[in-house]
Amino acid sequence: MTLTSKSSAGARALEDRLDAGRHDVFTRAGLGPTARRVYESLTTDEDAPEVVADRAGLPRGRARAALARMRRWTLAIATPTGWRRRLQDIRTHVAKQLGVDGTLQRREQQYADERDLWGWWQNHLIRKAGRRGRDRTPTTQVVMFRSVDDHGGPEAYPAYPC
Repeated sequence: MTLTSKSSAGARALEDRLDAGRHDVFTRAGLGPTARRVYESLTTDEDAPEVVADRAGLPRGRARAALARMRRWTLAIATPTGWRRRLQDIRTHVAKQLGVDGTLQRREQQYADERDLWGWWQNHLIRKAGRRGRDRTPTTQVVMFRSVDDHGGPEAYPAYPC
């Protein structure tokens, strides 16, 4: 194996682990972050519980408890030689059963709304400071560029309600 193929295999493995844990079922209201770390450490090959715990960076008792919880929801399968992921992905089905389906999407929308409100508030502060004269650019200073974002320029927001 060459260095390039080793690094691309490592990148694929890391990407697989990140994708595995990025799901509503592993939010705090669902199975939780410990189960996420253990699920990320599982592969479709069978691994001993000690290997899964070491890969997850967790004490063996916590990893075993998470594996038992995931077994109840059929996300992890116990075999005679160890543990593995299911071949068929049923995380969405389990998330619906737990009542957490769509949690990450709602959280993403909430963060976007908060960023918009923060931008609105910051624009209000800049306008307010500009009226007092502290925000003005001196006439001798050359303006290198004007900041324009998704909302347009600084005048794109209506007045912030005070």
